[in-house]
This record gives sequence, C-alpha cells and structure tokens, in this order.
Amino acid sequence: AGVGSPRDDGRRGVDEAAVGGHVRDRDQPHPVVEHALERAAVSPSLAWRSTRGTEVLVQADFLDDSRVPDRGIPSFNGEPVHGARDTYFGTPQEDFLDNRVSSQAVTVQHPLRSGWRLRNVFRHTWYGNEFSNTQPGTTRMVSGRIVAARTQYNVDATQRNLFNQTELLATGVLG
Repeated sequence: AGVGSPRDDGRRGVDEAAVGGHVRDRDQPHPVVEHALERAAVSPSLAWRSTRGTEVLVQADFLDDSRVPDRGIPSFNGEPVHGARDTYFGTPQEDFLDNRVSSQAVTVQHPLRSGWRLRNVFRHTWYGNEFSNTQPGTTRMVSGRIVAARTQYNVDATQRNLFNQTELLATGVLG
C-alpha cells in the first residue's frame, strides 16, 4: 500500500510512503515429511522532496524465515536418481532453517548549480542465520543398487554490513 500527496502546510514539498509485506504460514506437501514453512516480510519506504529539489528516500526491509529445508535428490552419472523424487534425504526431526534479515537505506540527493548534484547513499544490513541441514552427497553403485551418502552441516552466524557512498554527479551531453 502506498500514499503520496503534495504538502499542504505552506512548504510545498512532496511526501510519499509505501509499505509492502508478505506472510506465509503453511505446510508444504511432501510424500515423506511435512515441511513447515513460516515466513514474514515487510518493506516500508518513505520519500520526501523539498521545493528546492532535495530528495530523501528512506527504505527498510525485514524478513523472518523458518522452515524444514529440503536439499533435493541425488544424481548418479549426471542424471537425477530414478525413483528418488518420493524420498526425503534429510533428517526431519533434526533439520531446521531460521533466517532473520534486515536492511535499511537512506539516500539523499541535492541539486547544485549548472546541472550538478550531490548524492549520498548509506546502507546497513544484518543477517542472522541458524540452520542444521542434511543433504544427499556422493552416490555410488553397490551390489547393483545406487547408494547415496548423506552429509550434514550446521551454521549459527550473524553478519553486519555498513556501506556509505557519496557521489558528485553531472548531467550533460557527450560528443
């Protein structure tokens, strides 16, 4: 949903706001294991422009994602293993995936003289990932049957990123 309107307070700027979102909470059908999926996302933004041409854009997004991962089926000699589509190769009682992601950005632009403008972008992101995954690994032929090894890995990590960039931009014609 979004809303925007010219200001009616004597300052004659423009304000705009928007919010997008998504919520999903359901079980995915699978012939062997129930895959719970809980996911929510929201992404608000706000834009403002002054009568002197300064523009400010503030954006954010937040994601919460929890589910049982399904890492697919194994292959043998470069082809998917026949009949493996109905098999879950994970360990559903132990496998999980929990991701939390957020990001925020602020962009400020200001016009200068003679077609020049100054722009600054600041961005912050944060990731929180925790998961335990079992997946099909190496396949081989044993006594006329294809056997797939399973590998398991775990992650419990967070990451934070900061970015800032200032630019001096010009509008013109080349040539």
